[in-house]
Order: sequence, then C-alpha cells, then structure tokens
Amino acid sequence: MAENKLASVVLGFGLALSFAVTGTALASQGQQLTQVALVMLLFGLGAALPIIVLGMLSRQGMQKFRDKLLFLGGKGQRLLGMLILALGVMMLTGTDKLVEARLLDVAPEWLVRLTTMI
Repeated sequence: MAENKLASVVLGFGLALSFAVTGTALASQGQQLTQVALVMLLFGLGAALPIIVLGMLSRQGMQKFRDKLLFLGGKGQRLLGMLILALGVMMLTGTDKLVEARLLDVAPEWLVRLTTMI
C-alpha cells in the first residue's frame, strides 16, 4: 500500500514537472503564449494548494501550544539578548581572543582545517 502511495506521489510530481518544463520551453520559443500562461497558472495553483492546506492545518495545531510557545519565545529572546550582550563585552575587553585561542588549542586539527579552509 505504501508503495502505491509513493508511486502516486512520484507520478504526480513528474507530471507537474513536465507541465512546467513544457510551458517554460514553449514560452522561451515565443509559441502559444496563452496556452503557456494557462499551464503555468494551473501549475502554480497546484503547487500552492498543498502548501496552503498544510499552513492552515499547522495553524490549527499551533493554537494548542500558543501560550507555551509565547512563554518559551520570551525566555529565548531574553537569553539571546544576554548572550549578545556578553559577546559584546567580551569583544570590547579582548576576552573573545583569549577564548578563541583556547578553543583552537583544544580543537582537533581536522576541525581547525575544516573551519579555516575557505
């Protein structure tokens, strides 16, 4: 049963993608622009509809956790504010360079190379 659902999804995606590619190819050649516009409009609506439905469903689900999310969001905002303030103080005093040097001393060589290769 799961294989049938997967096959349906893959087939549907393939069909939708073929319409989009066909419409783009025809539009690039300047042929049948009315038909191309209609295909692209229908493709856009078909792509947007599942996203809209998921958004509406997730909004209903989020309403259950709204108060908890607001509480945690406020706590997280304060925590990030304190962290940014602490980092600013560290930069002004030069402590950030000491912490960086210590971290480079204890970090594995592969990690140092990976983070400095760009």
